[in-house]
Amino acid sequence: MGQALGVLAAAFVGLITWGFSLAVANGNPIGKTGGLEAGLFLAPILSVMVPLAFKALDKSPAVAAWIAALAPIAGVANMGLFLALTVSTPGTTTESTLPAILGIVGWIIPAGYFIKKAMNSVDSDAAP
Repeated sequence: MGQALGVLAAAFVGLITWGFSLAVANGNPIGKTGGLEAGLFLAPILSVMVPLAFKALDKSPAVAAWIAALAPIAGVANMGLFLALTVSTPGTTTESTLPAILGIVGWIIPAGYFIKKAMNSVDSDAAP
């Protein structure tokens, strides 16, 4: 009963957070939504939150649902970080691609390291 209630609460919160974040992404302050902006939004979600949710799914479906519900907050935060970097760095504009690429790669490299480490621990646990 507790797991089901947690999943339902996460689904309700997820509708709000995903709706809000997609509204922010469509009317984003960066300008027109292109590939880099989509990458900024999706990089933390796909590289960190999705693997965390799949890992948590075995132990607690409610935790996995909450991770999925709160995932867009990481994407919006990454877009905000990009805006802060472009505003605070003299000589760059919001059309500059270097801060965006750093915002994407900055999530993927550490996530790859931790995913590889998690996979190695799973392999060592499965060894007889």
